[in-house]
Formats: sequence, structure tokens, C-alpha cells
Amino acid sequence: MKQHLSIIAVALACVLPMAYILALSLVKRWDALALLPSEWHTAHWQAAVRDAALFRSVVVSVLISCVVAGISTSVGFLAGRFIARHPKRERLMLLAYVPFAVSPVVFAASAHIVFIKLGLASTVAGVILAQTIFGCAFAVIVLSGFWNDHVAALEDLARTLGAQHGDIWRYVLVPMARRFLLLAFLQTFLLSWFQYGLTLIIGGGVVQTLPMLVYSAINEANPYYAAVNAAILMLPALVMIAVQKNALVQHL
Repeated sequence: MKQHLSIIAVALACVLPMAYILALSLVKRWDALALLPSEWHTAHWQAAVRDAALFRSVVVSVLISCVVAGISTSVGFLAGRFIARHPKRERLMLLAYVPFAVSPVVFAASAHIVFIKLGLASTVAGVILAQTIFGCAFAVIVLSGFWNDHVAALEDLARTLGAQHGDIWRYVLVPMARRFLLLAFLQTFLLSWFQYGLTLIIGGGVVQTLPMLVYSAINEANPYYAAVNAAILMLPALVMIAVQKNALVQHL
């Protein structure tokens, strides 16, 4: 009974905020002290569809997140193999957690002068570089479980049977790791997709991603438009959670 109540409580904690945001994006009038809105409409969504700034921010967010996820997953996969084969792998693995010992905002504020001197401040490339530092570390952690003794034994077996270095990667390692790679890509994509503080400081307010628009609408006291942006922001997360769940179920 207690377990069922815990599951229900967790489900409500996850669903209710999303339901509230979706409802707020469809509100026309919500009277004070009223439990539910008195009038509904889709005018906020219609305005969002015609908003060029919102479209650009979505495109920029998708571009940044895909590049960060692609680089992070690739680097994390190669670095994970290096760490797994290194005699001091436990110490090296600890280095993957170092970026998360500091808040992204603190890191951005500390490293901002470096990005300015490199000419990367207030640029998409600078935001990608800053987010990739965290993305690569996260990918190493996610992919570390793949590089085990079983994989090493299969790699040695393929080499013994005459497989070349490139063939081992193409026909053995990458096919075996595709679910791990998918998980790392999706996780690092979301890590970048929801990033706000790092983008704000390194991007200097010039790089307008979707989280930037959400906070901008909140600061402008426009909760309904902020709810529309937040609902759009949640959509990839919900899709990717479903994809991850399906991939993990198939793996098991």
C-alpha cells in the first residue's frame, strides 16, 4: 500500500506541473480565487506560431543541443575506452565529476574573460564550447558502464581473428554500444536543451535559446506566453524519455 502511494505521489509530482503549464498556456481568463480558469482559448499558441523570434530560438536551441550532444557522445565514448584501459582508471574517472563540482553559472562567470579573449563570448560557438565541457564529462559517466571486461574480451577476440583496428570499431564496438550511445546522446541533448545560466553569461544575451525566452517572458510578467514557451521546451524531453524507456526495455 505504501509503495503504491509513493508511486502515485511521484506520478502526481511529475504530471501536475506539466498539466498546469499546459493549462496556463490555454487560459483566456482566470478569476482571482477561482480554482479553475473561467475561459479558455488558443490565442497564445496562435501568436507563438507566428512569432519569428520564437522560431529562431527553437532552431538555435536544436542546433546547439545536437552539436553538443554529438561532440559529447563521441568524445565520451573514446575517453571512456581510454579510462577503462588505463591502470589509474579510478582516479581518471573522478576527473569526469569535476565539472559538476562547480555550478555552471559559477563556471561561466569565472571563464567568461577567457571566452572574451578567445573571441567566443556572445557567440553560438562559445555557448557550444562551454556546454560541451559539461556534456563530455556527463557522457563519460553515462558510457563508463559499457567498457567492461566482456567488451574487452570480444575486442581481443576480434583482433585475434584478424580484424583490423577500424573493423573492430565499425563491426564490434559501435554496434554493441548503440543503446549506450543513444542514451548518452539523448541525455547530453537534454543537458544542453535546458541550459540557461551558462548560455546567459557566455552568450551575453545575444544567443537566444528557448530557455532564454521562457525567463524573458517571466521577467516581463507574461505568464501565459511563458507557459507556451515552457510547454514547447518540455516536448523534446517527453519524447526523449519515451525513446530512452523503449531503448532500455529492449536492452533488458
